[in-house]
Amino acid sequence: MIIHDTIITPYVQSSTGFTLEDLNNLLPNKHAHDSLGPSNADHKTGITAVADHARASIVSDDGKFKLIAEQLPDTNAFEHKAVVPTYITEIQEVSVPIPQWKIFLMYLGVIFILEMGLRFIVFALKNYL
Repeated sequence: MIIHDTIITPYVQSSTGFTLEDLNNLLPNKHAHDSLGPSNADHKTGITAVADHARASIVSDDGKFKLIAEQLPDTNAFEHKAVVPTYITEIQEVSVPIPQWKIFLMYLGVIFILEMGLRFIVFALKNYL
């Protein structure tokens, strides 16, 4: 048996300090402008703070600043194997002898049925012949 489980990742945070001079140093950076794309923070072309699978970067773009925040995909899939006990049962036939009083009643019943059959035959022969 396999049990599927969900893992919740804990809250994390990160911060970085910067000054206005650091921001001004980003402005003439043409490398940052050329590499802007859907995932610019991984190029580390600006001021970046990273927390677990998330990051935020401030980059320069055409004389303006951009804040790019990303959450990287993360999958936590776990499978736990559990041992389930299995019981195997067997049917054992036990011979139980039939009590003598039941055997006596069976023979008595057979004799009664034979007597009734003979009486019916005698009745039929007397009345229809």
